[in-house]
Amino acid sequence: MALGADRARVYRLLARVFCPPEAAQIDAIQREDLPALGPALRRLRAPREILDAAGRLGASLADAPLESLDRDYETTFGASGGLRCSPNETSHAPETPQEGLTRTFELADISGFYRAFGVEVTPGTERVDHIAAELEFMHLLAVKEGVADEGGDNANAQLCRDAAATFLRDHLGRWCSKLGASLEEGAAGPVYRTAGELVARFVEFDLAARDS
Repeated sequence: MALGADRARVYRLLARVFCPPEAAQIDAIQREDLPALGPALRRLRAPREILDAAGRLGASLADAPLESLDRDYETTFGASGGLRCSPNETSHAPETPQEGLTRTFELADISGFYRAFGVEVTPGTERVDHIAAELEFMHLLAVKEGVADEGGDNANAQLCRDAAATFLRDHLGRWCSKLGASLEEGAAGPVYRTAGELVARFVEFDLAARDS
């Protein structure tokens, strides 16, 4: 089944875009991810607005030097930029009197998903609820699903699909639209503004496709 492999291609690109920019990473996006993005989205039957957003993201990445991306990333997501747009899930949760307990529970739940599939977040790196970490986890599940499908391991393929659907419903799918809106208003430069639109639209599409 190609769906797992195509979802993996989309989530890998998105995860890389939302990581702090480095030369090797941007090169991989331009050489590996962008050429595969359009065909993967078409095979997934993504709607026109997603294809258009993907095209604009590709164009903006092709024209952006590393120094500009680094500056825009720090201005958009970093402390020096005043945290215009938080890249962390729990920062987008509604404020409640139990906010601290809710944040602790959500972080523990995300970490539990990761551990169940052999993922450990290295201390000192991004938080477990960082958008890049959550997208990379979705990429991993899609890769595992594709490998299981190719090997005829229907049980493990279904396990990965179920985990992905649950993670989208309980985590990534609950806040990507908020992140996209935040980036539309506050992102520095076109790359992260367009990436916010693409991730919000694709996650919504993927979640609906899995529920259909």
